[in-house]
Amino acid sequence: MSEKTPKSGWKKPLLIASICLNVLFVAAVVGFAVKPAPKSKHQIGNLHGPREMISALPDEARANLRIQFKAARKKFEPQRDLHLGLRREMRAAIAAVPYDRATLEEIFARQNQYRAEKAKRGDSVWIAVISDMTDAQRAEFLQNLDQKRKRKRPE
Repeated sequence: MSEKTPKSGWKKPLLIASICLNVLFVAAVVGFAVKPAPKSKHQIGNLHGPREMISALPDEARANLRIQFKAARKKFEPQRDLHLGLRREMRAAIAAVPYDRATLEEIFARQNQYRAEKAKRGDSVWIAVISDMTDAQRAEFLQNLDQKRKRKRPE
């Protein structure tokens, strides 16, 4: 008498699982290979972010930008204290019992106004720096922006 050995029922499911994992792995590798490069966090539409713009500036203009921003920072130091005060007010309004939505909305409105004023100051510095550039420097700046070249900061 010959005895038949029972068929192992685990080989077929293991083979199917292995094939599925291989297909998923290949799909993931292909997905990463064809995925477009992520946009900069600061890039909105066709506008360039601050870091990208700074890296595209010619060296003389970058030095001018540092000087301009340093002067603007000193001029508006009291505004920074206002912003820190708004942060404290916001935390207090969130923690307040009873909670008052209108107070929080008013704090957010003042914070938005502060951000708009800060952006306006920054924009005026950029406009001044770009206006001080020569035609050749502005052309180099635009070319660097078009190439999206990240330049190393000078030491």
